[in-house]
Amino acid sequence: MIKVTDSAKAQLEQELSKSDKPDNSFVRVGVKSGGCSGLSYMLEFDSTFKEGDQEFEDKGIKIVV
Repeated sequence: MIKVTDSAKAQLEQELSKSDKPDNSFVRVGVKSGGCSGLSYMLEFDSTFKEGDQEFEDKGIKIVV
């Protein structure tokens, strides 16, 4: 389960409105290889689901992991 605070919701909505992403976009959260420093976290707007994605929603914000 992923929770979204009111301030996070406001910030995400503001950032999405400034982006060129479609209205059906969601927040994608993940981990990727960070080279010699290990793993790094990523957070981006996306509109395409991938195999194995898990979707969560809180306060109207869709989050895909």
